[in-house]
Amino acid sequence: MKTFSANESNAHPPVAQDDGRLRRAAFRTAAAALPFVILVLVELLLRAFGVLSNEREAFVEVPSREAYVVMNPAYADRYFSGFRPAVPFNPLRRKKSENTFRVMVLGGSSTAGFPYRFPQAFPAQLEALLSAQTSDKSVEVANLGMSAVNSYTIHDLAREALKLEPDALVFYAGHNEYYGAFGVGSTIGRVGNSALLKRLALYMKRSVLYLLLERTLTPDPPEPETQERTLMARVVGNATIELDDAVYRAGLTQFEHNMRGAISVLRNAGVEVFVGTVASNLLGQPPLGDNQDAFDLYADASAPDVDSDVRRRLLVESKERDNLRFRAPEAINEILGELADELGATLVDTRAAIIASSAQGVEGADLFVDHLHLNVRGYGIIAQTFFNAMCDLPELCTVEAHLPPLVGDPISEAFADLNIKRLVGGYPFDKAVAPEESDRRFASLLEARLRKSWADSLAVLEFTRRKGSAEALLAGVRMAEADQDTVTVLQLYSSLLQWQPFNTSLMRQAVSFALTSPNYDDQVAALARYAATRTGDIFFYNALGAASLRVGDIAGADAALGIAEDIDPQSPEMLYNTARLQLALGDTTRARDYFERYQSTQPAQSD
Repeated sequence: MKTFSANESNAHPPVAQDDGRLRRAAFRTAAAALPFVILVLVELLLRAFGVLSNEREAFVEVPSREAYVVMNPAYADRYFSGFRPAVPFNPLRRKKSENTFRVMVLGGSSTAGFPYRFPQAFPAQLEALLSAQTSDKSVEVANLGMSAVNSYTIHDLAREALKLEPDALVFYAGHNEYYGAFGVGSTIGRVGNSALLKRLALYMKRSVLYLLLERTLTPDPPEPETQERTLMARVVGNATIELDDAVYRAGLTQFEHNMRGAISVLRNAGVEVFVGTVASNLLGQPPLGDNQDAFDLYADASAPDVDSDVRRRLLVESKERDNLRFRAPEAINEILGELADELGATLVDTRAAIIASSAQGVEGADLFVDHLHLNVRGYGIIAQTFFNAMCDLPELCTVEAHLPPLVGDPISEAFADLNIKRLVGGYPFDKAVAPEESDRRFASLLEARLRKSWADSLAVLEFTRRKGSAEALLAGVRMAEADQDTVTVLQLYSSLLQWQPFNTSLMRQAVSFALTSPNYDDQVAALARYAATRTGDIFFYNALGAASLRVGDIAGADAALGIAEDIDPQSPEMLYNTARLQLALGDTTRARDYFERYQSTQPAQSD
């Protein structure tokens, strides 16, 4: 008979009690977790059925071109309500080839190219420069710039851009930090001034359930606009942000935090990052706000006998005290320099390049079209400055090829002028005019421009959306051809091809026309290079080689004809032009060999 001690008799009940407590705790945990599990399952089910997929994806498939993706215009709706900025059309292969060097550019309207369309923006000019001087890589530069966005958008899009495996990211941003989407002085995306809450709000917009809830609770917004003029009036929530006040400092803090996050995630992924300093119009732009000190400093700088260095110092101080902060304060560039140094990014001093190229040594109307947007030449300076910095990468700039500066076509110039007239016709440039009066004046201007010239007329039809951009440019080509204006035809083709990057027939038409114009071989080479890098067609490489030879660009001809020979070693055009190339290089033996091979491809002539 077994005897139990008192200690033994009390040993098991506590275990049973612990098991009961554990079961109750597990039940409570499961009950608490059940709603979240259900939400996750519903979220996954909605995603499986593709609900709102078009609004959640930053990049979407190009219709009928499943191998390519583009920036999704609807994705911008996460940043705005009642306004949808235009998104540049830059198709990228979904799966990047090993022979591709991919660059993506993030920023606001200056990056997007305002007041021009994206073919005249600095990313397009940067791509032309890199493509011309890189022989063994295909260079892609995707412009992801959008109007009225700031560092919150950059922080969000930098992670999305990583999905497309960029080799380099370029930033040109800082002007919209106060009044851009989610800015501290903006009416857009107001969720307090907590950077954490704003980032969380953007992160939650990746969820179908969140978007559906937001749509249910938010009144239907007006039809999205793409005009920038009214936007400047609507985004200003705090019209007086004084130098170094709490809102001013909050703007700098959010910029530093967001840019730090964006640069860090890219550098940790091994992506090269190039950060540009931002410039604005000082000499040609009076203060936009109502700070009297800013106006007094601007007036002092305008005196005729002021030394140029003193003038610029006064204008910078005037801009700093301008309490309507559409132009970036100097502290923005200081933050960019500190972050680049700390995080291993490359600081590109585009502002210094603008100053050096300015007529009076001060940023002014010779390069700027308004308070901060540049003309085509100004955007070209930014492109050249980024190009110079990026050429330090071993994959790029392997040949020296001549490339003329980009010149805007007459329709694009007329379109840009309409954009500027619309922008400066009201707030904040003319605070006294009522919106209705501003609209009336602009409508009168449109009517007058319709009768001015075919370029102006087509620009008005495009501006008022009665013609698409490509349609207007193609009509312009026909008009210029009828006028026998070869230069204008080539300029229009240069813009048109970027709107139709898959239209090989149009590319052949453009390059064939250009080849008949030996006086414009710089433009011939630019057209052929654009077509060659997008199609891989030997016709365009041969055309590029021929045009390069005619302007004495030996390195460019050698690179183009080398690729043509790899594609087809028996191409008659390649053999003939390579014979000419070898003569130019002084190698008569190889020249004779190529010419004999060329002759063997020609049909025999009967006696």
